[in-house]
Amino acid sequence: MNAPTAAVRAIAAAIVLLVTAPLALAAPEVWSGELVTPSAKLVITIHLEQDGDAWTGTGDVLAQGLSGAPLADIEVSDGHMKFRMTLPGATVAQQPIFDLTRDGDTATGTMSQGGATLPITMKRVSEEELAAAAAERRPQTPRPPFPYRTMDVRVPSPSADAPTHELAGTLTLPDPDEFGPGPYPCVVTISGTGPQDRDETIFEHKPFLVIADHLARRGVASLRCDDRGVGASGGDYRAAGCTDFAADARAQVEYLLTRDEIDHDRIGLIGHSEGGLTAPMVAAGNEHVAFVVLLAGMSVRGDEILTSQSAAMFKLQSLPESFITESNELRQSMLDAIREGLDDEVKLDRMRALVQHDTMGMATPEQVERQARLVLAQFDNKWGRELVTLDARDYLSKMTQPVLALNGSLDTQVLPELNLGAVREALAKAGNTDVTAIELPGLNHLFQHASNGSMGEYAEIKETFDPEALKMIGDWVVERFVEPAGG
Repeated sequence: MNAPTAAVRAIAAAIVLLVTAPLALAAPEVWSGELVTPSAKLVITIHLEQDGDAWTGTGDVLAQGLSGAPLADIEVSDGHMKFRMTLPGATVAQQPIFDLTRDGDTATGTMSQGGATLPITMKRVSEEELAAAAAERRPQTPRPPFPYRTMDVRVPSPSADAPTHELAGTLTLPDPDEFGPGPYPCVVTISGTGPQDRDETIFEHKPFLVIADHLARRGVASLRCDDRGVGASGGDYRAAGCTDFAADARAQVEYLLTRDEIDHDRIGLIGHSEGGLTAPMVAAGNEHVAFVVLLAGMSVRGDEILTSQSAAMFKLQSLPESFITESNELRQSMLDAIREGLDDEVKLDRMRALVQHDTMGMATPEQVERQARLVLAQFDNKWGRELVTLDARDYLSKMTQPVLALNGSLDTQVLPELNLGAVREALAKAGNTDVTAIELPGLNHLFQHASNGSMGEYAEIKETFDPEALKMIGDWVVERFVEPAGG
């Protein structure tokens, strides 16, 4: 990878754009446009306000999970705007600068970052146009009016090493006119790796909202919560590990036991990705968990997930098998050092070797050092140490509840052949007689129809969740746990 290409890709990883309103207007304005980079097309939306001579603004790049990023160094003159977008964790020198000329409701100019410059064009839009565009990009996102009930709830979650915090969530209940007054079966949704909101929002997709909507229309309630430290939830995500996330999920089950609307004998878990590790941790030996749905669930030890995932992604790049093998040997060595708690310098040395290899010797020593420390910090913490130590099979082998496990055949993050096989084997060891494990052709890690399953496709695909997979989940739950109204 040459330097200009790397710089341009850095722009695609974190970028936001602002265009201004005329000086005479004090009312808020919304601008939206598409920034075309070598690796993606990014929809940029700007919200701008004027208060006297002062201007403030925020920008959204929802496809990259960036919302409400503040603008800085705003300069406004007749027909011209220049500003900088502040990005989380980026230095001033790393932040993009936009220089735009406004002509009526159109603004054109350039975005500069890291030595690269890209052209941009923005259009002034109304809030209604913005909503319509969002609906076009993500047509599966449920929109009101809804034929069911929702309510905001607060779920207390005690922690052994921190004060009790509360999780903010949404409890969704079926329509009593169609499904009776309850109590209803209910699912707790458990998100994958990284700080996630209650909808598991990624690239504007809201898969947990789509699932909750589908189940409510079929008589199944759901509870979905912001992760600790995310959205309106308390707690500290950065200090938490896999066992803490399991404690939070367990607290949600216990909360449902206090709700009269919920049938306490029909509470289930839906875990996606790393949530497929969390769900068995909660369900094993838990008399209050009646069923489990694993969506691309991590079903082996975390280091196996990480090495198999890296190999799959390298194969998509058509890299030589020898390169992939050596990379994974170095990756495994680094992960072993984390799991075994070796000396910090040993861990860093092994990470340096991995970065040096994976950048094909093209990175400078300074770049290798910076990247090695950055990546090591992401894994050498409570979460990372637990992830590479815990094995979902240890919990699956103790589960006798009905289990539905689904994986897309194009999943490059949680490989179906590795993880579905582990699910079947571990549940057989438990003597579980109600197991459905299916590989779904043509679907990726998010259960979208995909071309090759690469993460780069996630934002480009309009589909949030394959309707047939969604129906499969609903059918499976309804067949076992939904009684006809009045039944």
